[in-house]
Amino acid sequence: MDRFAVIDLGSNTFHLLIVEKTTWGFKELYRKRVYTKLAMGGSRTILEESFSKGIACLQEFRNILNRFKIVNYRALGTAALRSADNGKEFISQAMDTANIKIDLIDGNQEATLIAKGVKAAIDISSHRYLIMDIGGGSVEFIILENGSVQWQQSFPIGLAILKALFHTEEPISVSELEQMKNFLDLELQPLKQQLTDGPKIKALIGASGSFEVVQAILDLSRWNQQTYKCHVLDFFKVQEMIMHKSTEERVQIKGLPIERVDLIVVALFLINYILKLTEAEEIIISDYALKEGVIAQKFDIS
Repeated sequence: MDRFAVIDLGSNTFHLLIVEKTTWGFKELYRKRVYTKLAMGGSRTILEESFSKGIACLQEFRNILNRFKIVNYRALGTAALRSADNGKEFISQAMDTANIKIDLIDGNQEATLIAKGVKAAIDISSHRYLIMDIGGGSVEFIILENGSVQWQQSFPIGLAILKALFHTEEPISVSELEQMKNFLDLELQPLKQQLTDGPKIKALIGASGSFEVVQAILDLSRWNQQTYKCHVLDFFKVQEMIMHKSTEERVQIKGLPIERVDLIVVALFLINYILKLTEAEEIIISDYALKEGVIAQKFDIS
């Protein structure tokens, strides 16, 4: 029985995915997502409430791993654990209380695994694409050209950071939006340069997360088994619907999970910013990202 599990300790959510190897790839046995919000309030320190919730979540994940008789697994720590001053303490406590060993990966490793996951979901063997994976602490960008990674970089501009810096008023103010744009102009200079230098981007590929909210609100039909397609004009409709609403108004929006109500405004602004940079007319939303990239690497799936 060739079973394998991946735990993705994101800055906003923890994910557990358990799979079994098959002759054609892998079969999903179990999937769970828990909103822990490790990067709530920024990324300098994991707050006590989030710290406790994260450890409790890993204890629950350990019980599930035992139930499925999982021996082989990878638990990956990303931006929140990389940057928090108590990140090492969290990693130590995870081992002591949940018997889960966390591998801390850097932004470049994270981007590589995301690209591997997306390539397992979509045939992108031709043209030029930009992959975007939005986390709570960081955002990874990968440019693929004719199926090969041409460039990749992780930026410390995750949603928890943008929210803490630029979304303190409800609804978000024009002044805050302007400040966020200026911040992104500065932080994303390396990405801008890459997009200027090469051929036009055929489509923006959004790796799960906030892009799932767009899919849910628009109730998009599947394009293939692991992806959806969204025209940019439909995305702009979603942004227009949400951008200038207060927290109380956003809670009422169908398809918007309560756990994403606080971060969705800065998420949509960031996606819109990237769409304008790329001038892409289409978003491909991929169910596969980091976790599936780890699995593709483990089972040697190209």
